[in-house]
Amino acid sequence: CFIVGQNLIYVGNSTFYWSFGLIGLHAPKLAQIDSSAFYAATALQCITCDNISKLDESSFAYCQALKIVQMNKVRTIPQKCFFECFSLQQIRFDIVEEICGSAFEGCQELSLAALPLLLRAEAMCIQTQQNIIFIPDLSAELKQKILMLPKEVGDYDEDDIVQNLESIQQSIELCQAKLITRIMSYQSLSYSLRHLHTNAVKILPNAFRNYLSLQFVVMERVQEIGANGFNNCCSLQEVHVKKLQVLGERTFFDCCILSTINLKSVITIKNLCFGQCFLINNLTFESLIDVEKNSFSRCYQLKNYKSNNIKFQHDGESLEINDQSDCKIENSNIYCWGRLCTIYELNHLKQKQKKLLILQQTYRKIRK
Repeated sequence: CFIVGQNLIYVGNSTFYWSFGLIGLHAPKLAQIDSSAFYAATALQCITCDNISKLDESSFAYCQALKIVQMNKVRTIPQKCFFECFSLQQIRFDIVEEICGSAFEGCQELSLAALPLLLRAEAMCIQTQQNIIFIPDLSAELKQKILMLPKEVGDYDEDDIVQNLESIQQSIELCQAKLITRIMSYQSLSYSLRHLHTNAVKILPNAFRNYLSLQFVVMERVQEIGANGFNNCCSLQEVHVKKLQVLGERTFFDCCILSTINLKSVITIKNLCFGQCFLINNLTFESLIDVEKNSFSRCYQLKNYKSNNIKFQHDGESLEINDQSDCKIENSNIYCWGRLCTIYELNHLKQKQKKLLILQQTYRKIRK
């Protein structure tokens, strides 16, 4: 949804906490946003609120689709305000004087920052993998503090050993991030991909991690998906599979609006595979024999499920596996058809009807 609040002046603590359907906000009179107000609003893409003068801790933390932020009256950016907004590319704060710790930590795509009046900033308050441009350019000392840039050779003394180790660790993490980026170019696909149809039998680990625009997936032949295969695909809604057997750790972790997937053929589900898939529901496990306790952590909408081989109960946080417990809706049929599945099944039906029509016509010609 897109909220238009012409007279909205205040957003309180945790008001839109985990509002996965919120896409945009337009509130020209909004002046204050409290702590965690838009926490994990993972689909939020744009905010046009020119009158905001006060933000609070974690106001926009985990807004993973947010790309551009412009606020002209804010003087202080609080701690973790834009934490893990890893799609954020450009920021503009005309009168900001101070940035607190971890304010932009995990904003790996941040490449442009307009901060003309910035005076103070805590160490490593901005974390990005891009060659960020500051407008106007900051002093070398302040930039080094904000980004934790490495010093020149010969500038280290005995007291800098810890910082040296931190720089090495950062370099290792950067190499790991680059490796993941290479893996994510799987099949030369674009990050703007919305609809994936593949005949692959196996999906490699991290193959489609952080594909933020991906909405529908069709994998009729796939049998195994590696760890983090679709991790943080926050726009993913439906997955159509027929032969899937093995799901690795965190395969669909943070796919916040994933609601439909067919798990009838799945045998193994690893730890946190569907963690924080808040909308997933209506699941049937006909072949399941191995499942981790936290596989469906924070799947609060998971209420209709049926398992043939393993008896368990789900309380929202974890599975309680118990041979004595009754599995939900034991004697009922559960259907997990979404829009995508319905379309494909209809197409298959039309193809069969065409074949039947051809056979009927052929039979009539033979009889004549």
